[in-house]
Formats: sequence, C-alpha cells, structure tokens
Amino acid sequence: MVQGSQTILRWLDEEGVAGADRDEVIDQACLHLARTDQATEDEKQDILRNLLFDEAASQSRHGSTVADRERSVVWSALRLALWILPRISDVRVRARAFALASRELARS
Repeated sequence: MVQGSQTILRWLDEEGVAGADRDEVIDQACLHLARTDQATEDEKQDILRNLLFDEAASQSRHGSTVADRERSVVWSALRLALWILPRISDVRVRARAFALASRELARS
C-alpha cells in the first residue's frame, strides 16, 4: 500500500500536477474509480475512457466556460484513474494507497 501511494505521488510529479490541485485530483480519481468498481476489469477501462472522451467533447464545444484549472483537475483525475486501475486492481489496496497518498500530501 505504501508503494502504491508512492506510485500515485510519483505520477502527480511526472504529470506536473500543481501542488494546490493534487489532493483534489486524488479525490476525483477515487470517485471515478468508485463509480466503476462494480464493473468488470474490461468494463472499467471502457468506462474511464468514455469519461475522458466525454470530457474532451464538452471542452471542445464553442463557448465552454470551464476554467483552465478546473479542466486540468478533471483531466488529471480521469487520467490518474485510468492509469492506476491496471496497476492496483484490488479495490481495498487501491483505496488505501489513495488514502496514504492524500495523507502524505497533507503533511507536505
């Protein structure tokens, strides 16, 4: 679980997620994953990819009012959820890894 949380934190670093947004990205990624946890593994990947596609479509509409920061958080959370799913497939382990990563962020 500690290794999983460190993996999440490294991903945030590598993706260049702003420090102020990291906790929100983790929270939203957890929500996306919680919504998919009843699905099969293949379905989970499809659900998250469709969310990314839907988000991209909504952002490309003329007159979109979503701020860049909000868009960045949403995109990062969806990408993190899609990225972590095959790496930590066990729901409990994944939830604990996210909780530890959040706790670590709170300390820094």
